[in-house]
Amino acid sequence: MKLAKLQFNLYSKLRHIHVLGVLMGVSMVGLAAIISLLWTPSLASAQEPDASGITVILVVDDSKSMQQTDPEQRRGLGGRLLIERLFPEDQIATVLFSRQARVVGPLSEVQDDETRDSLKSSLSLLQSSGSTDMLDALTEAFGELERDKTDNPKLVVFLTDGRLLQSEVESSEYMSAFEDLLKAYRANEWPVFPISFGLSADAIFMANIAEVTGGETCDAPTDSVLAACFQTVLDKFKETERVLSVTPRCLQTGKIADYPVYVDPYANQLSVVAAQENFLGQTVVLSPGRTSSNVARQEGIFRFYNFDDPAEGTWTVRFTGPGCFGESFAYIQSDVRVALESPGRVHAVKPSMDIRAAIEGRRANTTSTSTT
Repeated sequence: MKLAKLQFNLYSKLRHIHVLGVLMGVSMVGLAAIISLLWTPSLASAQEPDASGITVILVVDDSKSMQQTDPEQRRGLGGRLLIERLFPEDQIATVLFSRQARVVGPLSEVQDDETRDSLKSSLSLLQSSGSTDMLDALTEAFGELERDKTDNPKLVVFLTDGRLLQSEVESSEYMSAFEDLLKAYRANEWPVFPISFGLSADAIFMANIAEVTGGETCDAPTDSVLAACFQTVLDKFKETERVLSVTPRCLQTGKIADYPVYVDPYANQLSVVAAQENFLGQTVVLSPGRTSSNVARQEGIFRFYNFDDPAEGTWTVRFTGPGCFGESFAYIQSDVRVALESPGRVHAVKPSMDIRAAIEGRRANTTSTSTT
């Protein structure tokens, strides 16, 4: 493991410094005892950090109003994108709601691609019928979080067209219960992140949900923006560093846009999310040895590339025309980040890394190749 190697080197240096200090002030007999203690294997292994996952409750509006605000069921795509972006150690449950909320995907670890596909199947049950009860939806989500006994950071992603019924707004009992529920989320440090569809969303009410619980709002008029909303949320919780965020736009036939990304020696995973808005273009990821990979999992316009224990050096995300490309990302997960994480931050929001992955150029190197 790269982390084990790093820890061994640091540990060896500290051990040698300590031994030199001891040599100056103790007898050879005392020195022998101290050296014996320093070589105890458990001291090094005790520093091994635990990379914990997160627990996400995905709450999806399935009321009749979504027929107008989301006729293409982009919220279903959004849920699948979120599941695709989670790590194996993460947990997710899915709640659909209209007049009543129901758990259609019980809380489960992501684990692997087979499990991801199973978790996505719960989003095939969208019907867009009935009225809307957001209070019941967030109450159901709260109960799911209560049942999770892990120490994971917990959050709710709330996909909705974001408008209460007039009868609910006029009910002081209903609004009081809603306020109490949001305060309970805040007390537990379980933020809610509303992602709004359509122009009918009540921006003030969505902002209030986010502000009280400690989350943030996001509007998702397009698939690319929807993916960016999820990326922004996950950046706050996952021990990753976003090292690339680009929008190549449209490329003519033969045009190539290369985006270099430097991977440090302690990264244990490199992931790329590429938005390919039509099927004419091509996206590949090149390793430092220029080996290409176009093997990816696909969801809508997005292609997902994951590389475990990536080689140190400059990788390249390459877009080739003809084709149009939306906002795309690359990010790394690093053992160094886990080792440097400090406790006590609200919602485990990460600080800047002391050892940072660098981006070699935020602007693409755009070249032209001849076509025959």
